[in-house]
Amino acid sequence: PSIQRDIVKELRKLTFHMVYQRGHDEEYEKGLRDKLLGEGKSEEEVSQRIEKRRKKRSKMTLRNKRLGIDQPDRPAILWSANDPSMHTFDYTPRNCSEDQAEKITVYDYYRRQYNVTLRFPNMPIVYLRDGKRRGYFPIEFFFQAFSKTRETDFNQEVLKFNDEMSSTHKLQHLQKIKEKVDGIKRQSAPYLEDLLRELRLDRVDREPLELSATVLEQPKITFDNKENTPFDGSWDLRDVRFSKPAFLSSFGILDFTSDGRAASNILDLIQTLGRHGVKMPQNVDIEDAVRNVTVLVNSSRPEEIYQKFTEARDLAQQYFLTKNQGILRFGGFMSQVLNGDTGEIADGIFHPMDDIGKDFSVILRQDLLMETHIIEYQGNEQPARINAVVDNGDYVDLFKLRYNPGNRGYERQEEDSERWNSCRFDDRYVFRTQDNWDSKAFDEKQVDIKRACVVVDLKKIDCPSIIFVRLRDNSSEVYNFIKLLSNNIVGTQSQCFLAQKYKPGQYASNVAIKVNAKLSSKTTGAKAWSVSLGNMQNSWLQETPTMIMGLSLARAAGQDQRTVVAGSVCLDANEYPGIQMAQAVRVQKAAGIIERSSLEHITKSLAMQYYLHNTTRDSNGNNYNIFPNRVLVYRNGSSEETFGELMESEVLVIRQAFYDLIQKLQPRGWTSSIGNDKPSHLNTPIITYIVAVSQHN
Repeated sequence: PSIQRDIVKELRKLTFHMVYQRGHDEEYEKGLRDKLLGEGKSEEEVSQRIEKRRKKRSKMTLRNKRLGIDQPDRPAILWSANDPSMHTFDYTPRNCSEDQAEKITVYDYYRRQYNVTLRFPNMPIVYLRDGKRRGYFPIEFFFQAFSKTRETDFNQEVLKFNDEMSSTHKLQHLQKIKEKVDGIKRQSAPYLEDLLRELRLDRVDREPLELSATVLEQPKITFDNKENTPFDGSWDLRDVRFSKPAFLSSFGILDFTSDGRAASNILDLIQTLGRHGVKMPQNVDIEDAVRNVTVLVNSSRPEEIYQKFTEARDLAQQYFLTKNQGILRFGGFMSQVLNGDTGEIADGIFHPMDDIGKDFSVILRQDLLMETHIIEYQGNEQPARINAVVDNGDYVDLFKLRYNPGNRGYERQEEDSERWNSCRFDDRYVFRTQDNWDSKAFDEKQVDIKRACVVVDLKKIDCPSIIFVRLRDNSSEVYNFIKLLSNNIVGTQSQCFLAQKYKPGQYASNVAIKVNAKLSSKTTGAKAWSVSLGNMQNSWLQETPTMIMGLSLARAAGQDQRTVVAGSVCLDANEYPGIQMAQAVRVQKAAGIIERSSLEHITKSLAMQYYLHNTTRDSNGNNYNIFPNRVLVYRNGSSEETFGELMESEVLVIRQAFYDLIQKLQPRGWTSSIGNDKPSHLNTPIITYIVAVSQHN
């Protein structure tokens, strides 16, 4: 029984096709022949009629079926097709009355009704329901359907190809080729046989080819609160909390429809993000924000879309950075800020310096920079950090105080905890100075605030974090232009979804996974899941810092004389390969070799992003960035004839780019390479260059 339960458990995970070939019903065909001949039909007409009926009835097919649920009087699976003690049913033979019905098994039914003798009568039978057809079917008729789950659109052509080219069908196909080759050999000159032998087309082996291979353990996907495995190619994301949720600090909305459902879709999507653990905008009434940052688009013209996209960005900046500031006087908007000198990204609380909203003061977390303002007290200027006064005089850092629109009250975060509790806040602030961070504090009325310690312009603030784009249809022109604006012109992340396909639940969760990935940064390291590599966990990728870089060339069609060169790098190759990526793109003249300037720019950009993303600590607890010791490059769009040219040009350019970075950054572990005159494999990372001569992935 335990083995049977395990079998049922595994079968429930699968989707099946069912096909079987009926035999000829000789008794019925004899009666039909006599009837047609009696009606004056010719022998040829009778044969055609019988053959047509045979073709129509010969092959029975059911597609994409699942194992049913057990019922008290009808188990979903029985363990033999020919065991009367397990299952029989009433069968009335042809030309007999119902009182002449007899009890038979499924095995007997197929033999008597369809002239089909089961090859494995003691194998199980499975209950299926297809419209009016329902009953038990022998499991030997089934094969697994490698397709999407229920309620999805199936590509019938792919299924047809799979059916025709799998199992014995493939051998039959090869046998037909062999027969054609034999026919050509008989009719052609003798030299053809030698030619076919050289091409190894002179014979077809009936035995399958045996190859040695290593079976890799399936990677384990782990969310924050549970381990997950795909089911028929899909994920069950209900009640799943992302492994490292991102921070959605702000958003804009672009709606290409006018159906009035944009607000409900976006609110549901944001709630779905929250259920998966994504941190919501701080001090913001989400419903009010959706109403104020939505822009309608009634055109598919590029200039109109560009105008509306920038309008959505500007509306979001106006709402989150200026309009919403009234909730907390010293900065109610929390997001991330870029340090243009180092490329570092940090959390910040922002407050506009003027009504224009061009420059903003920034409060950073105290472990990064304790001082927030320069104050003057009794004629002396000194750095200080602003705190809020809550409850009965407790001082709270502004990163640990927030406004909750749901209950229209304030909350403070518990020390060393993710929990937030209600508190009383009367808009009072104090300044703690460097000499007494943990003791005395000055009320804001006692001091003169001279200036903020950190001031940035709008371009360095992550706002909006993303623009949600609700599309009317799946027009590739509109989608591609949105991505062009997002990635290359405006520089703001976007997440598109189809209005007609949006549904709460699984679809919304699928969109949420993409949003979480797009909001990921070095600071958050956001990812939906973690990956355990099983028996690959200690592979050579983990031996030493390894940078995996991809290069792809796309040539324009027609007379366009340009080639697009795209580069990508896996930022987390030493941890969870392929979760976090970075890209760089250049356009050059049409050519099969990447121009020196393009390749140098892409290599340095990707290597810099890898360097900034990967950090570790030394024995003294100090953080430092990791420079790669090895570089693995995958490159497509070339042929064997150009391998020598690639080695003489592209590989040398990549090596020179890494050499230049080492001289500039002076990364730890590469100090001995600084000052050397020429780049070589001794003073730059080891480079492995792999060229794919086809465009297949």
